[in-house]
Amino acid sequence: MVTKVDASTGSVLLAPTFFQGIYGSPSLSDPTLTGTLSAQDGSLLQFLGAGASTGDVISRIGASPSEGLELVVYEETISPAAIETSVVNVPAFSMVLAVQSNVETALTGGGTTDSYGIGTSADPDKYGSSSTLTQNSKSNYIGATPNASSEQIVLTGTSGGAVAGDTALTVGSVRIRVVYYTLSSLDNA
Repeated sequence: MVTKVDASTGSVLLAPTFFQGIYGSPSLSDPTLTGTLSAQDGSLLQFLGAGASTGDVISRIGASPSEGLELVVYEETISPAAIETSVVNVPAFSMVLAVQSNVETALTGGGTTDSYGIGTSADPDKYGSSSTLTQNSKSNYIGATPNASSEQIVLTGTSGGAVAGDTALTVGSVRIRVVYYTLSSLDNA
């Protein structure tokens, strides 16, 4: 699929790949599109979204703009000030696809707190952990397990990456991205 924008009118053209020879390799820089962009069944579209601290819906499959399956990206840089810091509440009937983290500024622990985990209160490293608190230490998780109830994801200062430590994380920051599918109920008749 080739996308081309007519600079004079702002029109967007989606064309099958075999037209690429005619249009070359189009590129977009700082595009703005308002309203709804629709493609025929079978068309391939790629969406790039960094997410937001409110959770950006970057893709929706449904008959209207308010219903269907949504791909949500939540991203925020958090400065923890406790053993456990809330990240995002993932709604019921959702599926967490990926969780990533990077220590932007080195964290300070103490006592038995020597690492961090991304998970829940009951399972501090459910979505990954890092064995250190140093700058650029990372965690990556990929999976697809549906949850029947809402789930509060937290950043936890841990001991050995798996159990909660005994001292709050202070100083420093962690960039966290959570990607999940959720259902938005069908519209009323």
